[in-house]
Amino acid sequence: MRYRWKRITCAGVLVFALIIAVLPFLWVSEGKVIPGMKSGKSDIGGKTEKELNIFLNDELKKIEEKKIILIYKNIKEEIPVKDLQLKLNEETVEKILKTGRDGNAFENWYTRWKVLLSFEDAVSDYKFNKEVLNKKIEEIIQKYSKEPRDTLPVIHDDGTVTFDDGVPYLKIDKDKLTEKITFAIEHGNLDAIEIPVFEEKLPSLTKDQIKNITNVIGKYTTTFGGDYNRSRNIEIAANSINGTIIMPGESFSYNHATGSRSADNGYLSAPVIVGGKMVPGTGGGVCQVSSTLFNALLYSGLEVLERTSHFSPISYTPIGQDATVAEGYLDLKFKNNLKNAIYLYTEYSQGIISIYILGAKEDVPNHVEVFNNGVKTLPFEVVKKVDTSIKENIKTEYGHEGYRTSITQRATWNDGRVHEDTFASDYEPVNTVVYYASEALKNSDGKLDKNKDKTNKNVKSEKSKEVEKKSDNTEKESTIDLKK
Repeated sequence: MRYRWKRITCAGVLVFALIIAVLPFLWVSEGKVIPGMKSGKSDIGGKTEKELNIFLNDELKKIEEKKIILIYKNIKEEIPVKDLQLKLNEETVEKILKTGRDGNAFENWYTRWKVLLSFEDAVSDYKFNKEVLNKKIEEIIQKYSKEPRDTLPVIHDDGTVTFDDGVPYLKIDKDKLTEKITFAIEHGNLDAIEIPVFEEKLPSLTKDQIKNITNVIGKYTTTFGGDYNRSRNIEIAANSINGTIIMPGESFSYNHATGSRSADNGYLSAPVIVGGKMVPGTGGGVCQVSSTLFNALLYSGLEVLERTSHFSPISYTPIGQDATVAEGYLDLKFKNNLKNAIYLYTEYSQGIISIYILGAKEDVPNHVEVFNNGVKTLPFEVVKKVDTSIKENIKTEYGHEGYRTSITQRATWNDGRVHEDTFASDYEPVNTVVYYASEALKNSDGKLDKNKDKTNKNVKSEKSKEVEKKSDNTEKESTIDLKK
């Protein structure tokens, strides 16, 4: 009896072993994918060659719509898969169909059971344009190979401000990154890839350091002509003050921030005003930046400590609202009299310079006005001189009238703060000078004296009329409401 049970048991074991041996071969038809195979999360077991081709090409279309995500800390870069001209490798379908069939009997048996029990992922091989990938990787490397860039403000239409993340310096391992991306593409596995980095340098100014700078406090814009040298000087000066942070109670010096206006610092020769005349000078144009800044300060309610008007009124601000600078003795200085830190932000484009004062919401004035207190005209004289070097008998250099004016700045805040200041401006008259080739000509000329009044009237230029017109409209144009 015992022997009989042994025989039955052995027979059962043999039958079970036989079932184990032949089962993987019974479950699959020839020309179909063996059971248990999958592609990604999809089961492809039992698919015919035609069905597998359709499935894989549909998967390819889905992959083409995706992006390769490259990450490093808070950095995120993307490469659209479609740009890489992805194609399915012609051998992929054949390779999947041969799985569990291309070995000897034992190897096929083992492979089929392994796939069945583990739901092995079929490798969908893809090929792509490697030159395009290399170009994309080079662009990313170049982007992060420069000196770190501090976080920059983004100004919104409602007057609020946010900041980007800045750009660190990264020394990227190109070979390793290429290898990672290539493997991911060829196997259709587009999980996020970490950028391999040898070395990094972080920006000196980060978002955390300026988290309280959330609003535009004040802004001013001026325009200028197309002279290249002057435009370039304006750009250099604007960039030199851009990004400056002034803490509460601290002072700012324009001359200190911009440094020497020299050729060594990139400044070019452009017209400057000297003695009421336009003459060439290195750094011509920096006064437009200082004047734009002065007006931004006025409309922010900030305390101006030092400011000087030009020798003559300028065209890009109302009379009395300019600020000239001269290295070593004329400066524009101000103090941060607000409760929180402020951030100077400049925007330069061809023909336009804008300067923003950015800060905390509680430091935005609810009302600011800047108005002119009146303009007094200062007469000029006609002066006669002898100059034997002139070719003609008489040569005239026409002058113009001068002006004396002042403006008042008044700002108020919701918490009861008030700031008011007045700024005087003296624009000197420039005399008309008549040169004679000889003393005899000078002494014999009686016509000039008789027509002196007529000369004075004629020399009152269109510029003078424009100044008076600007003065009449200054109060109306210079009042601004900054309620949020």
